[in-house]
Amino acid sequence: MITCQNAFLGGSIIKNLQDNEETFLLSLRDTNSIYDLICVPCGCRTTSEVRNVEEYSYVYQCPSQSGSVPVLCGILALGLQVRPDIFNDDLLQTLKDTSHIENNRFKIVNPKDFIQKLIFNNN
Repeated sequence: MITCQNAFLGGSIIKNLQDNEETFLLSLRDTNSIYDLICVPCGCRTTSEVRNVEEYSYVYQCPSQSGSVPVLCGILALGLQVRPDIFNDDLLQTLKDTSHIENNRFKIVNPKDFIQKLIFNNN
């Protein structure tokens, strides 16, 4: 399980975002800074596969951005289970409000605080 205390952005990713901030932000709407983005942790995964009959092996995959999409979708789905009546803008604002802010000013999604705030604000 990834917690905010051990989640981090790699130096090369940070440098790439900072060096290309203007170009990157042109492709986004309602974002004025790379520090407004919400980062989603994704790590290496080991999955099983079968290539031949009676042969079972493992594949190790390096982290990639495609791994973050299902993680974020799952977090948002949990939020909608807690608050099915919430509007999309409010859901995303709660996600932003509860994000963990790293020393480098980047925000990382914080599922535990996100769900707790939705539960607390539902009562």
